[in-house]
Amino acid sequence: MAERAHRDRGSVLLLFPAAFLIVLVLGSIAIDAGVAFMRQRELATAASAAVNDGVALATADALERGDGVRIDHARLEAAVVASLDRRGVLATLTAPPQVRIVDSDLVEVTLVARADYVIAPALPGGRDGIDVRATATARLVVDDG
Repeated sequence: MAERAHRDRGSVLLLFPAAFLIVLVLGSIAIDAGVAFMRQRELATAASAAVNDGVALATADALERGDGVRIDHARLEAAVVASLDRRGVLATLTAPPQVRIVDSDLVEVTLVARADYVIAPALPGGRDGIDVRATATARLVVDDG
């Protein structure tokens, strides 16, 4: 019995490096997924604000002239870009914002940006980050009352 205990004494030490690597990988997944989710939520907030600003400004001239409700695509794009620039988001995008008039009263803005991972680049074979996308829509509603 004493001989067996003496023989197995160092085997537990081999488990510690493996356990450390497992904890490091699991921590990397949790933290880096959180970073990507946070970046996506920031984009969603910016896209939502930009599409609301865009619709409000793109229809203002037509309403003032009495031409009814019309969305001017050029003014819409300019207002979206200006809104994103004011928020400091425009410089961080990996692609230009996609502004689309889906229907006569529905506008969609899509943003794409890079979320850089924190821990994964330190691991062998780890990626540097991921592209995240956020889309927001706004429907133009005119209240005549």
